[in-house]
Amino acid sequence: MLSGKAFALFEDYLKSPDPHGWVTVAGTGDYGRDSKYVFSALASQRSADRLLKTLRHEVSATWCMPTFRKTDGGVVFEPDDLYMEGGIRIEPFVFRQGYVCGPPNAYGVAQGFTRYHDLLFDRDKRAYVDCDGDEIVRAWQPHMHVREDALRDYLAARKMVLVLYYDHHRQLDVGVSQVFGKELVEEVPEAKDANYSIVAQDRGGRSFSRLLGKRIVRPYAKPRHRDYALAAGDPTKYMAYLCLENGERAEKSCDVESGRHPGPFLTPVFFRKEALSQYHDSRRYDVSKGVISRRGLWNIPFGESGDLVHVWLGDLGKIPYDEQMHWKEYNVMPSEGLEENFVRRQVLGEFTESRSGCEALLDLGSKTNSDFERRFKFGLFVRPPPKDAQFHDLASNEEREFDRQILSMSKIFVESLNAEGLAQSTGSEDDQIEILRRFLAKAGLEPERAKEIAGAFCTVRNLRNGAAHPKGKEHARHLRRLGLEKTEPRDRFAKVVAEFSCQLAALDGWLVQE
Repeated sequence: MLSGKAFALFEDYLKSPDPHGWVTVAGTGDYGRDSKYVFSALASQRSADRLLKTLRHEVSATWCMPTFRKTDGGVVFEPDDLYMEGGIRIEPFVFRQGYVCGPPNAYGVAQGFTRYHDLLFDRDKRAYVDCDGDEIVRAWQPHMHVREDALRDYLAARKMVLVLYYDHHRQLDVGVSQVFGKELVEEVPEAKDANYSIVAQDRGGRSFSRLLGKRIVRPYAKPRHRDYALAAGDPTKYMAYLCLENGERAEKSCDVESGRHPGPFLTPVFFRKEALSQYHDSRRYDVSKGVISRRGLWNIPFGESGDLVHVWLGDLGKIPYDEQMHWKEYNVMPSEGLEENFVRRQVLGEFTESRSGCEALLDLGSKTNSDFERRFKFGLFVRPPPKDAQFHDLASNEEREFDRQILSMSKIFVESLNAEGLAQSTGSEDDQIEILRRFLAKAGLEPERAKEIAGAFCTVRNLRNGAAHPKGKEHARHLRRLGLEKTEPRDRFAKVVAEFSCQLAALDGWLVQE
């Protein structure tokens, strides 16, 4: 436990002034037992040492607020976007929002910083987040924190430093003399890139201590922004991959366009399908229609052939090195041919649909829903696919991957059935799949066909129950009935998707014929 002396002298704070990996750039103290006031501004690198020579605090939360001022020449608007401290130009980095009205202690960050990192404000997180959803600025009251690496990267681009201004106060219920044996304490603690002064004295029988000072956050040696390396012409790293060259095993660099390692751009490179798992399972990436993309930063087309996926060697050279390393882990020699539609899209320039069974089923589900609504004036499904339902062909041959995709399939097609709309026509209070069967039979579909279509929905629901709960005899019975008990997860899932697609296509065929 921190002693009274250590508390009064801010020893814990001086040892660790910020959360690990973050810099506290703003905060308003409440002048209670432990009150911390922080503000910050930008200054040139060459001015850092001069700023640290004094404890002068000439900026505050009220600074950098635009205002009007009356002069002899009339009313002048002052944007107040810079300030001079001892002849040194200071620029705002944070500012108080709602200074006249609005919530207290709410801070904003300079627009240049948010634009540099392409940030959006997430109201739920109370944070500025990047395109991956990672928090870069935490706008939590009463303090604001900025991720240190993002801050130092921005400072490197601007060739500036961040000046942190501190004015902290602490109180103890006993007098200074009882803690230190004297009535006035003055300390000048040493710290790198900082200038602090601590004074402790009595006020009304209590110990009152104050830390006044400045600290400098310096930039990286050079920016780490993704565009900097391209603009500076920095050498890029490239991986080498196993492939075939003139029918022989070879290992070729994906740097095929710089002239250092020339080679055919359209050299196919094969990988185990597990390489796709990282992209399916992360919100950072979009995977659809045979293309993996990273939120506008890069994309790479791929094809699927049996248990393998393949991409062009030249396309691998266009993605970041850490992504190249990921693909390298799954690189294998080819044992299958190229996906026909991939070749037609990539080489012949034809428009073709992806061979993905799941993507085809999603398209079929959308069409069936539209055709159903056109005929019956309400949709077969009540909502679009949930965002958490990442529905795709199995990237790995594991049971947990099978279970996960069956859960997604159930969310999209079973749990989204419009039971209310179907029940209004049948008057039935049975479960939603039985209501669907009765509705189709009443609407004129052959009873046996209606039963088969409803059975496909039942299959998905039963498998979903097995995926969501400990597997027992009932789940094994369903697999035996479907002839899937001895199949591998990837083949099993493909058969479930194919059967469901067949029945949904039959339903849609009936809808458009009537």
